[in-house]
Parts: sequence; C-alpha cells; structure tokens
Amino acid sequence: MNTFKKCFFVAAIAFCTANHTKAASLVVQDADYYTFFKVEKWTSLASVQALGITEENVNQRYECKRTPLMFACQHNAPIDVIEHLLGLGAKTDLLDQDFFSSVDIASEQGNFDIVACLLNNGAAANWTSVRFACRSGSFEIVKMLHEKRANLFYYDSGCSLPSAVHDACVGGNLDLVKYLVDNNVLNMVLQTEVKGTDSPLHVASTYGYVDIVQYFIDDMHFIVDAKGWNGETALIKVCHASVLVSDERRLATVKLLLQRGAAVNFIPEHEAVLGEFVKGRTAFANVASSLTNPAFAILLASHGADIDVSLNAGDPELAISRYTEEDQAAIRAAADAYKTAHA
Repeated sequence: MNTFKKCFFVAAIAFCTANHTKAASLVVQDADYYTFFKVEKWTSLASVQALGITEENVNQRYECKRTPLMFACQHNAPIDVIEHLLGLGAKTDLLDQDFFSSVDIASEQGNFDIVACLLNNGAAANWTSVRFACRSGSFEIVKMLHEKRANLFYYDSGCSLPSAVHDACVGGNLDLVKYLVDNNVLNMVLQTEVKGTDSPLHVASTYGYVDIVQYFIDDMHFIVDAKGWNGETALIKVCHASVLVSDERRLATVKLLLQRGAAVNFIPEHEAVLGEFVKGRTAFANVASSLTNPAFAILLASHGADIDVSLNAGDPELAISRYTEEDQAAIRAAADAYKTAHA
C-alpha cells in the first residue's frame, strides 16, 4: 500500500549508522538495530514476546522514532499482539518522527480491527487518521472515526490533497465519497477551494476511478473542463503518468471524459514568474510523452485530437514521433476516420 510521508528506511539506517552515539537513546543497541522493520517479527504473539518487550521498554523509540505499538500497526499484527502491548502500558498518543500516531498508521493500513482496538483503549480520533483512512479507501474506519467525533472538515490549502473528499478520491471508494458528500464535506470544499488547485474530479481522474469520475460529473454536476493545478483539465490529468494506474482504468476514464464532452485539444496555461504565462501539453502530447501504450493516442485521435501537435510548446518535435511507424499509421487512420465522419 502507498504510504504518505513514509520513513525512508535506507536513509534512516545510514543516519543511525553514521551517528551511532547520538542514536543510542533512540535505537536499542543490540546485534540487530533494525529488528522491528521485519514483518515476520509481528505475525504472532509468540514472535512478539520473543522480542523482549517489557513494561520498562514498551514505549522505547526505535527507527523513525516509532514505538513497538507503531510497528505492530504498520505490520498489521494480530489483535492479541496489540492487546499485549497495550497491557504492558503502550501509549497510544505518542507520535513518530513524521508526527503520525498509532491510529494514523493503522488507518493508513486500512486495518479496522486495530483502529477499533486502539480507540476502545483510549486513543484519540483525529482528522489525521481520517485522512489516512480516506486514502486507503477504508469506509468503515472513516465512519468509526467520525462517530468518535473526528473532524471530517479539515482543509489544508498547502497540500495537493487538501480535504477528506480529495483524499477519498485517492482511496477510490465511491461509497466513502458519497458518505462525505452526505455529511456536507463536499459543500465545505466547494466553498473553501483555492483557485488553481485540483478539484476532487481532477484527483479521481488522475487515479483512474471511473465510477467516482462519473458520479462527480453526472450526479454532482462538476464541470468537465474545469481548470485545476497548472491550468490542466481532468482529461489532461489522466493522460499523463503522474501516478501508477493500470492502462485499463486509465483508458476507461479517458473514454468517459470524452463521452461527457471533454475538450480533446485544450491547451493548459499557468502563470509562471513575473506574471508570464506558460503553455502546457495537450492530452495527446501528454500520452505521447509518458504512456507507451498507443491505445491512448488512438482513442484521442478517434475523438478529434490534433495528432500533429508539438510535444512541448515551441518544440519542433511532434508528439506522434514518439511512436513506432506502425503505431503512427494506426493513429493517423483513427484521425482520418474522425475527419471523414465529421466532414
């Protein structure tokens, strides 16, 4: 599962090795400094008991300032392990070096049972945990956190995913998105949204969740060609490989946006330094630049895309030149068919 602001293990190890003396208070000095990173150490109560965790050291800080309880959450340890650590006096309110709590970590893993156990043992339900649960697509965890009075109405204008609705579009759970809408979170987002930021439609399109994209367009009446970050539309967002999405999901999203009237030849523009405006890539130039599957270019060409557009504004290299001669012929055939049909 993708992790938001993950601890960089290699960097942490290098840091601890180079700063052995400084790290003494942070890392247990035994033959294996990095035992707690090993998933197999957390698969059973017996394996955890073998680590020698006691009431005296249960809140000891290890790599990335994580405690044994945090590692147990990270590795989806069985509930009896979580209960064992809590019984030893593990604190649920401690934060790691990235300011994440045990509930945050368990929410990111989408582990309902661990989150419930922590909350039932006095852990606080905070908006940060809602964020992680939304990003993991964990509808039931979000509901539970909300029932424990966690705030759904956060808006972080300095983040590319500022709200719970944006976060839920990363998790890809349509029921969760609808739950947030039903609880008026989307209304807050639309009233607060900063000009030039990506809307939930942009995010859902980027991640290729076609059902959420369709819901926003058909039911919530989002404008298909609304401009987001860098002046890009939802179609342009899904046409470059900024995140890892399967071709199947990406193609389905492109098809839906085109069916809903997305402008296939829109050229994004954004303000750069000293008020200068910079032109970006069209959808076709984006797929030529970052997606090797010619099916995207053929699909766009069959909907009237300008296939002789430059790869970059002012660049003599044509986007179509990135494809093989065989693929170029198929792309041009699709473009010619469109022109014939609309002559």
